[in-house]
Amino acid sequence: MKGGDNEKMRKKRQLLLVLGTLVLFLVLMLNFFHSTDKKILAEDQTKETTTNPINSYFTWKNDWQKNNAVKVTSIRNENKTINPPTLYNRAIANAFSFDLLEGDTKPVLNSSAYTFGLVTPIEAIEWPVFQSVDPTVYYEYSNPSYWKGLPENVDGKFTSSKSNWPNVAHWSGWPNGQVKTTAYVVYPKGPTTNDWLSYTFSDEVPNNVTMEISTQVKVDDSYEKPVAPQVSWLWGLGWNIEIPQVVKAVFKDVDDPNGASISADEVLGYGGEMADSVVLKNKELVGYHFVSSQVVLGPTINSSSFGTGIREPSSFYYDEKTSSIKEPTADTSWTTTIDKQQKGIVFWYKKKAPAITLDKKVNQSSAMLGDELTYTLTMENKGDEALLKGTIKDSLPAGLAKPNRLLLGDKSLPEGTANSEGHYFTWNSATRELTVHVGTILENEKKQLTYETSITTGVSGEEMVNTAILTGENTTQKPQGQATVTIVDPWKVTFESNGGSSIPEQRVKDGELAQQPNDPSYPNKVFVGWFEDSPLTTQWNFTTPVTRDITLYAKWRSKIVDPNNGVDPLTPIDPKDESDKPTNPTREDLRIEYVSDFDFGTHKNTASKLALKSAGDHGKAANDTTKTVPSFVSIIDDRPNNNTTSWSLQAKASTFKDEKGEPLKGARLLLSDLNYADNGKERPWVTKDVVDLSGDYVPITDTLGKKIGNGTWSLAFGKLDSNQRSTGVTLDIAQGYGKKQAEYSTTIDWELVVEP
Repeated sequence: MKGGDNEKMRKKRQLLLVLGTLVLFLVLMLNFFHSTDKKILAEDQTKETTTNPINSYFTWKNDWQKNNAVKVTSIRNENKTINPPTLYNRAIANAFSFDLLEGDTKPVLNSSAYTFGLVTPIEAIEWPVFQSVDPTVYYEYSNPSYWKGLPENVDGKFTSSKSNWPNVAHWSGWPNGQVKTTAYVVYPKGPTTNDWLSYTFSDEVPNNVTMEISTQVKVDDSYEKPVAPQVSWLWGLGWNIEIPQVVKAVFKDVDDPNGASISADEVLGYGGEMADSVVLKNKELVGYHFVSSQVVLGPTINSSSFGTGIREPSSFYYDEKTSSIKEPTADTSWTTTIDKQQKGIVFWYKKKAPAITLDKKVNQSSAMLGDELTYTLTMENKGDEALLKGTIKDSLPAGLAKPNRLLLGDKSLPEGTANSEGHYFTWNSATRELTVHVGTILENEKKQLTYETSITTGVSGEEMVNTAILTGENTTQKPQGQATVTIVDPWKVTFESNGGSSIPEQRVKDGELAQQPNDPSYPNKVFVGWFEDSPLTTQWNFTTPVTRDITLYAKWRSKIVDPNNGVDPLTPIDPKDESDKPTNPTREDLRIEYVSDFDFGTHKNTASKLALKSAGDHGKAANDTTKTVPSFVSIIDDRPNNNTTSWSLQAKASTFKDEKGEPLKGARLLLSDLNYADNGKERPWVTKDVVDLSGDYVPITDTLGKKIGNGTWSLAFGKLDSNQRSTGVTLDIAQGYGKKQAEYSTTIDWELVVEP
C-alpha cells in the first residue's frame, strides 16, 4: 500500500470508531476498545457530587427506568484453510446471536461493518497481503422481516459484491501498539456504504437475533506472525445496542430547591422506541404558580464491548460529555425524543403568597398647635395570594389627639365592634396604639385607610413621628409606613377691615400662603381688595409666601348716596330706559363721582324775564325702586383716614349757545339752596347761598379747616317743587333780550382741588 492509501484507511478506521459506539469483537485475544472520550460507569455516576441541587434530581442510572440487559448467546468466528486451494485459500465466517431481556423501552440492535484482519508485528517491514478476495460476500440475518435496511424479498439471505481492493486498509498500531493489521472491511449494504441495519426489540417481535457473514480470500501466508500471545488474524463486527431512555419531569419550589418535590415526578416514554416524540408539560398546582422550566441533559448511554453472556445496564458506559444544564425559560412544555441520551426537565414553581406594601402620608409636613392632620395609609397586595386578616397597628406620639373619622375606602369604621365586613378599630389610650382590622386584601388589590387627628401639645421644632405596620395571618411580611410632622410657630395675618365687617386672623406657617378670606361687607361701599400698607397703595398678592407677621388693610369704594338723606345708596339712571347714567371712571380715591345733568325744558319765546328751573334727577334705590331727587353733585373721599387732606369743589359754566354758536344774551346759570342732608355725621362746608356759574370758577363746597375724614356726600341743589323740578338750579334770562327759536346749551366744568 502507498503511504497516501494508508492515511486514507486510518481515517476510515477513526470514523468507524466514532460511529454509534462501534464495538469490535476480537477473536482469541478479545482485546476490546472504545472511544477515548471521557466516560463513566453507571455506578460511578452516583458517586459524583455537586453543589447544584438540580443534579440531585436526576441520578442518571436507572432509578426511574429499567434498561434492558443484553445477552450474547453465541459468537462463531471461522478462518479455515481451503484444501486443495482454488482461487482462494481461506474460508472466513463470523456469526453472532443476541438476546435482549425485558426492559421499559424498545432497544435497537444496529449492525454495520465486518472486518477480517491479518496481524503482523509493528516493526515488520512488510504488511500482510490479501492476494485476492471473493467479490461476493454472503450474509444471513434471522427474523428478516423485523430488520430495517435489509434488501427486500431476500428472506434474510443476500450477497453483496465488491470489485478489486476498495475495502482493504493498513492500520498501524491496531488493535494494540505492538502490531499492525492489514484489514479487509465489508459492508452489508454495498462495497462502500456503512449504513446501519437496525432491529428493534419489543414484545411483538422475536427476541433472539442472529447475524452471519461468510466469504473467501487468498492470503499470502508468508507474512511475519506476531509472537504469542498476539494473534495473527482476527474478526471484528461493527454493532451496538441503543436503549431509548425515558424522559423525566420533576416539579420543584424555586425557593426550596433542596426540598421535596411539590408534585409526583412524571416519566414519559415507557414502551417507546428510538426517536419517539414525547411532550412534558407543567401542571396546575394548588397554592403555587408556574415560574419557569429548565431542561437538564444527562449522559448518553452506550453499550460496552463484551463476549458471550449477560451484561447488565450497570456495565454500560455513560458519556458525560453530553451533560449540561440549560438556562431556565418561560416555556410551559418541552417536546423532545426518547433516544440514547438521558434527559429531564425541572418545572419551577413559586408558592403563592401575598406581597404586601404599606405607604403612609400626612396632609402637611409641618403644622401648628391646634392644626388638624389627615393621615392616609395605602395598602397594596402585589402577590398572587390574598392577604388574610390584614391588621394595621399605628402608634401615635404624645401630642396627637385620639384618631377620629376613620374611613376604610369610603366606609366609616366603627370602634370596638366589627361591621358586616368584619372591619373595625380599637384605640389603646395607655399605649397610644391604633389598631385597625382591615380584613382580606385580594391579589392586586389596594385599600386605603384615612383618619384625622389634631396637634394638642408640642413645641416649635418638635418632630412628631408615627409608624404603622401591616400584618396578616398568612405572611411573615411586616411592611411599614412612616409619616413625620414638624411643629412650627405660625406667622399671624391680621385683617383690618377699615370699618367693614370683622375678618378673623389667620395663622400661617413660614413660607406658606395666607388664604384669601371672603370679602368683608360695609354699607354703601364696594370692597376693592386687601392692601399691605395702611395708605392703601400696594395691594397684597395672596400667592406671596408669608415670612413675617403682617396686617392687611381693606380698601373700599363708596357708593353715591341719596341727596335727600345722605345715607341710602342711589344709582343715577336715565328715566327714559332706566339705564345707569355714566359716573366718573377714575380710580382715584378722592373724586367727583357724579353730577346731574341740567335740563330746563322747552319754552315759548318771549322778551320777558325768564327764571327756568332744571328737572329733577332720577335714581334707583337699594330696593330697586325708582325715585326722583333734586339735582346734585356726588363727592366721594375713599382715602385712608390718616391721609384725608382738605379739598374744595369749584365750577364754572360756558356761555349758552345755540347749534350755530350764537350766544343766548342776558343768560345766567345760578345754583342756590345748596344743602347736605343731615345724616348725623360731619359734613363739608357750603361756601355761598347763591352761586353764579356764568363767570370764572366759583367755590361751591369744601372741607377746609375741618377734620372730616373720608366719606361719601351728595350736595343737593335745592329741593323738588311740585313739578318735580330742582328749586336750586335756575337759568336766569334778563328781560328785553331777544331769543331765537333754537336749542341752547352750556358746558359746566367741575373741579375738585386738593389742599397741598
